[in-house]
Amino acid sequence: MSICRKSWTTVRIDIVTLFPAMFEAVFGESIIKRAREKGLLDIRLTQLRDFAFDKHRQVDDSPFGGGSGMVLKPEPMFRAVRSIVANSAAKSRRIVLLCPSGETFTQAKAKELAKEEQLIFLSGHYEGFDARIHAHLADEAISIGDFVLTGGELPAMVVVDAVARMIPGVLGSEESAPTDSFYDGLLEFPQYTRPRTFEGMAVPAVLLSGDHAKIRAWRRRESLRTTHARRPELLQGVRLTAEGYLKLCLALEAGLDLRTLLRAGADDAALFRKLRQVIAEKPREHHFEAAGGAGEEKRRMYQIGG
Repeated sequence: MSICRKSWTTVRIDIVTLFPAMFEAVFGESIIKRAREKGLLDIRLTQLRDFAFDKHRQVDDSPFGGGSGMVLKPEPMFRAVRSIVANSAAKSRRIVLLCPSGETFTQAKAKELAKEEQLIFLSGHYEGFDARIHAHLADEAISIGDFVLTGGELPAMVVVDAVARMIPGVLGSEESAPTDSFYDGLLEFPQYTRPRTFEGMAVPAVLLSGDHAKIRAWRRRESLRTTHARRPELLQGVRLTAEGYLKLCLALEAGLDLRTLLRAGADDAALFRKLRQVIAEKPREHHFEAAGGAGEEKRRMYQIGG
């Protein structure tokens, strides 16, 4: 499975930060380094202080209304981003604010961002950003989890690494990304390597069988098993009707007709492939107050047991 891309091959990533030196080690090693050397990634670091107005290069100030800490001023950030855009030929771009109040970053978001020609990440620090940066400069805000870090530099590194893996050619194998955890909504299956037996712990026999169909089926089963045991919320909301129809949600007609597949003689591999596909397509939320769109059921929650 790969992401359809346009004729261009290089994704430009700009990071506005107060601490550009923090990125050199991370982006100068491993997969990111090779992607930059191959011309697949063009990563540029912008020092926010270079766009300050005064001789002291001040980019923050105390918050109106009082309170502790300092807030990043809007003028330097707007100037920095406008300079980046003015010196870029990209036709599609996304400006992303990295902050704790943003949308939680997911694999689906990584795949979405990887389709852009240019990504501009705004790394905050101190008490955060002036709200006008979020409202009138950034296209969206992203958080990497429900915890607080000193600044947005580490989240920027995390997001860039995840996005880079979705760009064709960055990974050594075309199959590497699709087997990662969360790529299609499920956790990765268990992996084993030599030795075959270690301190009495043996590698599952199926992985040594050479039967690729059985190995694929085992991996799909283990992926579902692992997801159910460790992250059951990823599977929540999927319902199986008495007629053998797997519904992505009680409010959607879309789903998977398992009974027809079974009667047609589908093997384990085909079943798990379909299961992973439909689970990955499960929507995040619904708007029952809105008129029914494509695939939306017309019944209200009280009519479907919700």
